[in-house]
Amino acid sequence: MSSVQFYVEGPSDRKFLKDIIHYWYNKELPDSYIDVLDGKDNLKHRFEQVIHLNKINFAQNQENKIHNVVILDADDDFTQRKEVVAKLAAIYQFDFFLWPNNSQTGDLESILEIIYNPTHQPFFDCWQVYESCLSSNEFYYLPNRKGKIFAYLESILGHSESQRDLISKPDKRNFLNKDHWNLDPKHLPLKALKEFLDPFFSIQ
Repeated sequence: MSSVQFYVEGPSDRKFLKDIIHYWYNKELPDSYIDVLDGKDNLKHRFEQVIHLNKINFAQNQENKIHNVVILDADDDFTQRKEVVAKLAAIYQFDFFLWPNNSQTGDLESILEIIYNPTHQPFFDCWQVYESCLSSNEFYYLPNRKGKIFAYLESILGHSESQRDLISKPDKRNFLNKDHWNLDPKHLPLKALKEFLDPFFSIQ
């Protein structure tokens, strides 16, 4: 049995966390050890309420000597989000990490857009030109980072309807594919996450 219970915002967070724990620590965590707090990525304005609803689970885990770990997006204001989550952590006794690196604003996709396999740099160069072109015309809105990551995967894998359908489902994405992602624990964008997770798995 795992001595740590994770709580994340959505299925994309769970899949990424599962894959990176497998890659770094050679541990296969079932979905039951990584709870999705709300079933979808829309906690930006409701995470306090959702965490409160999990207070019984937090307490039961403490009794069983299981670490509670909450991973949320920092979103648009890291400092404000950290202050609020830290107060909740003191009440409900959990450790927490804020995407992308526990020190800056952003979300999971803020990490994904910089840990791609460098052989695919041409895609991101082209995307930058695309964004620059759109931003020069006030009629258009720039796609969000989720759209960017989907477009990246679709450009590589979307050769059939079944493949496109697969990559549209965050819980089916394969972050262990080295042709697409660089999960090297020494990779600077992942350093903070590695340092955060290490204590929970060094005692397994």
